[in-house]
Amino acid sequence: MSLEGQRIVVDTYNLRLKQGSGIKTYGLTLLKALRHLGAEVSLLTDRRIPRADSGALSEVLFFDNPPGEGFIGRNLRYGVRLAKSVLSPLKAHEVSRQFVISDASWRTIDRIEHLYNVGNIYEGANNFFKQFGRWTTVRLPHKADIWHATTLLPIRVRGARLVTTIHDIIPLRLPYTTLDDKRFFFKLTKQALRNSDLVLAVSECTKRDVIEFFGVPEERVQVTYQAVQFRPYAQQETVEKAVLSRYELKPGEYILFVGNIEPKKNLAGLLQASFAVSHRLPLVVVGRKAWFWEEQLAPAKALGTDKRRRKRWLRLLNYVPRSDLSVLYANAACLVFPSLYEGFGLPPLEAMAHRCPVICSNVSSLPEVCGDAALYCDPYEPDSIRARIDEVLTSPQTRETMIAKGLEQVAKFGVEPYAERLAKAYHQVL
Repeated sequence: MSLEGQRIVVDTYNLRLKQGSGIKTYGLTLLKALRHLGAEVSLLTDRRIPRADSGALSEVLFFDNPPGEGFIGRNLRYGVRLAKSVLSPLKAHEVSRQFVISDASWRTIDRIEHLYNVGNIYEGANNFFKQFGRWTTVRLPHKADIWHATTLLPIRVRGARLVTTIHDIIPLRLPYTTLDDKRFFFKLTKQALRNSDLVLAVSECTKRDVIEFFGVPEERVQVTYQAVQFRPYAQQETVEKAVLSRYELKPGEYILFVGNIEPKKNLAGLLQASFAVSHRLPLVVVGRKAWFWEEQLAPAKALGTDKRRRKRWLRLLNYVPRSDLSVLYANAACLVFPSLYEGFGLPPLEAMAHRCPVICSNVSSLPEVCGDAALYCDPYEPDSIRARIDEVLTSPQTRETMIAKGLEQVAKFGVEPYAERLAKAYHQVL
């Protein structure tokens, strides 16, 4: 099934982030899958570009990092534009790509048809919806068949069918774990379900949540999952040694956690478990300190104030480049992912692609995504997490079985299977 000739516009709400996130990864793999299917893919960005007298200068200013405008002035000016959009759509401008050599952060634009821009469109549209409950309409210079919002956005594109991806409704299922405005999130999700021609979910778990919470018909939501972006890992001994040396780690002698430090990820439970594991290996945490991170790191106080002792048992690496993350996955004794809730759960599959055994929670989407390739634990019981870690560390046979099953499982989430599911869903509205 093909999307040859279909003109699809995708948002850059998460693609614009400098550091990776699960939804940014979703966007990148979506673009890859759409190109694989032969679609003509364009992007809608939200850069605020100062006025320029020539197209060449306008392009330069787009790719530059322009000085910020004051918060009040920016929002007053944009509020007037949005108010006018109720009567007439906001006009998007096409950005020229003739002169500037783009940096790595814009590498995704090299194979797209058009790059459209409406300054501050995402922040402005969200604020406008929050204040007035109205969606913002955008008019593009060229016709589009589909406007694909990779996250909840109160934006329509004139003449295009709306496809919205819902990753999870965690702000409603576990409201105490997020800082989201729950009233806004509920209202926006409800209207997105009503206004979208097609709703995509990244798991059956998310689909069930949406149906149960909002009462939408089952046929309105299609599950496409998402693809794993990592290629099969090719070991390079010299590179591995350099990366592990940089982080002062040894192959197979550390436990890995990948995810932001925030309540839903349950690092606190993992810390309690890892300190009780019979084989005392350091816990390596890859992820930034997000909201309520202090509570999640509180169990580390048991290590005392000795910095050497803390470093021996706990390494907080923050964000690392994807090339380094590959090495960390490939050399870990195991990945432990004791999340309280996930809409999909990408790190376990990424670990499997690197021949790394996975221990994860027995809740939400994780059993669905990981199948029989992972060992499951109760995320609310640190002793359950500890027992699974000990099982992997003490049984070479269990480890080898998990690696083999993991490679089989991750193959189900390659770009080609994902593209097939995506094309099948798209054709329901084309």
